[in-house]
Amino acid sequence: MLGVWRKFKALAGHRLILELAILGSFIALALNPGSLGDIMRICGAIFLFHVLIGNYRIGDITEGHLVVLGIFLIVLLINGFMPDEMIHRRSLRYFLTLPGMILAIHCLSKRTNPDSRTLLFYGSIAVLALTIQFIAYHTVESVLNSGGLESYGLSGNMHHFGSIASLILPVLFYFSTQIKGWLRFLCLAGVIVAFYLLWESSSRIAWVAFFSSILIAILLFLRNRKLLMGLAGFFTISFIAALVSGLAAIQNRIMDILSNWRTEERVTVWADTLNMLGYNSVKDWLFGHGIGSFRYYFPDYNTFKVDGKVVNWVFPHNVFFQIIFENGLIGLVTILGGVVLLMIGIWRGYHQLEHKSDRYLLVTLFILFWINFIHCALTLSFYHKYFIYPLSVIIGILLILLEKTGQNKPLQSLNWFQSCTNFLTDKMPVLNRWLTKRNIDT
Repeated sequence: MLGVWRKFKALAGHRLILELAILGSFIALALNPGSLGDIMRICGAIFLFHVLIGNYRIGDITEGHLVVLGIFLIVLLINGFMPDEMIHRRSLRYFLTLPGMILAIHCLSKRTNPDSRTLLFYGSIAVLALTIQFIAYHTVESVLNSGGLESYGLSGNMHHFGSIASLILPVLFYFSTQIKGWLRFLCLAGVIVAFYLLWESSSRIAWVAFFSSILIAILLFLRNRKLLMGLAGFFTISFIAALVSGLAAIQNRIMDILSNWRTEERVTVWADTLNMLGYNSVKDWLFGHGIGSFRYYFPDYNTFKVDGKVVNWVFPHNVFFQIIFENGLIGLVTILGGVVLLMIGIWRGYHQLEHKSDRYLLVTLFILFWINFIHCALTLSFYHKYFIYPLSVIIGILLILLEKTGQNKPLQSLNWFQSCTNFLTDKMPVLNRWLTKRNIDT
């Protein structure tokens, strides 16, 4: 029986299993979003198994991970004081997957002999996912166009479709700077295709999120000649893709929001949300009403109608209003404090990382973070899987990069943790399996 357990532990605890699960989560986001939540939970479960068998030790956790866990626990603790019937279970389940995904990525990074072809493999998967989305878009469009409907590929609406295109675009560009050979040209072609799908999505929120994030990154991290070249390349590729997609349709979408923004549905919902917040008690302002609770309170204040009928809204399409209502000012300050700390770490890390490839990756993750955040701020619930999943992957990889700079130290290198570990292992030697550092087999 012991031999069977060892074989099972060697198989289930192999790094390839965890790597395939994390890769599967990316494929789910790009191609089959319905399964994304389940795969995120699987990644968290595999991570816990690695902890159980001693492949990942508590000492491997870094200071940055402790900050993330602290923010997570504060929000969860606030939520614990709210009535159960006011908690949206699915939103809570998505939120619970956040630390598991971040730590699963960190666990994967601890492999001692990473395959040198890993980047090539990941780049191929990204190109393949974009190709399938492109084919699906035109296949569905050929079927729906006759009925006057729009195609969103494998996505449910224009905003999800635009979000996927805007998120995969910087990833492909990063791969094109790191991969040599024929796949580099495929990645560059993928950049143009992703631009095309972004324009075709007709999602103005996705456009704003993408272009504002790119411009902020260029102004912050590029200087002089590189800045001019970056701006020139960025706008050239964007214009080519827009030209292929159709400049007239893009212009119509932009002019529509400029001339009709006062009657835009979000403006009405925001006004109703502010009216609802006006009835908050002191306790409500501090602690909120619970994760996902907006959908249960808002119908009493909703005035938005289409053809004379009230349209229900399950979140306010404004992440700040949502956090204030559901998690209170304490939750808002805690979450925004974490964002500020992360941005400070990125700025310092950019100047401390030695390898150019690491700096490129850091800037790419900075862009992805703000694309995801801005898109969520105006389109999604803060607890939606389309926001939680990219956020967990971005933070997970960022904490690994910041660990290289020395900003984000593992607990096992800190004196207080070593003292606590020595005390506990002296009293309970069985804790050696989880507290001390151990080499991880590939």
